[in-house]
Amino acid sequence: MYKLTDQEGQRLTAIMTNTRPDWIPNKPGTVLREANEGEGFPGRDFGHCVRALAHYATQTDPKGGWAKRTPNFYPQDGKHWAATAPDDWQAPRDRTPCQDHPTFDAHTCTACWGDIKAGLRPENRLGKHHNPESENTP
Repeated sequence: MYKLTDQEGQRLTAIMTNTRPDWIPNKPGTVLREANEGEGFPGRDFGHCVRALAHYATQTDPKGGWAKRTPNFYPQDGKHWAATAPDDWQAPRDRTPCQDHPTFDAHTCTACWGDIKAGLRPENRLGKHHNPESENTP
């Protein structure tokens, strides 16, 4: 896993927001910072991170529209990392289980995503323990 320097994080955020200004409401800088503060990025180096971002951000659907509507999945392992990888790169093998749903991987937990889509869990708590406010009140 690769950890960005502060300058690399700023540069990657600038590339992301200039390439896909429609992602600005998703706060790409926050998405990148949270990934970097966590496990980091599946890339080998900064160049790999840039190539993977270009691949992820410019994918189109069959009708010619953007295939990726949010930057939120970019930091996660996926085809965009493998397609842009150097020859000596290997995908991360360490799969961290979700803290609330341990039978699912933390970064792709479908139970968490169901909660997020239902408005019961903030997106930044994907794969992490979450106590809804209603559970904390008597």
